[in-house]
Amino acid sequence: MTTDEPVKRTSLRRWEPIAAPIPLTVLPERTWTDEEWQRIRLGHRSRGDDKWNVFVEDHRLYAQRARTGRGIYEVEFGPASEGGWRITEALVESDSEFHPHASDERDSTMLQIIVSGIVLGIRDPGLWARWREAGGVPRLA
Repeated sequence: MTTDEPVKRTSLRRWEPIAAPIPLTVLPERTWTDEEWQRIRLGHRSRGDDKWNVFVEDHRLYAQRARTGRGIYEVEFGPASEGGWRITEALVESDSEFHPHASDERDSTMLQIIVSGIVLGIRDPGLWARWREAGGVPRLA
């Protein structure tokens, strides 16, 4: 999102919670700076090419598929001991009707792609390669 106006649950056309949440056992190891966390908290509204809407309430990030409004990820952020912010807990949709949960590694990598690549706009081809190696299918990006 390019403005300072945050995306909110109420500003989205549709929002559905995760139908069958399961915890991710593999979490992204990346630490986001305080400045990045402030930008993450603004969220992201899909512009059609990325297919994700993201909003944050308190320290909890919600990532949903823009077309369906279906929640896919729910993520808790917390302060990192070395400074900045880390993902401390994550839930993912396990119902294959809504999301093909192939592996925790794949979904952990997709979370990092959503937060760093889509919300913050940081290009990292290595993340996409890691996602494909973990069973990701390009049409889901």
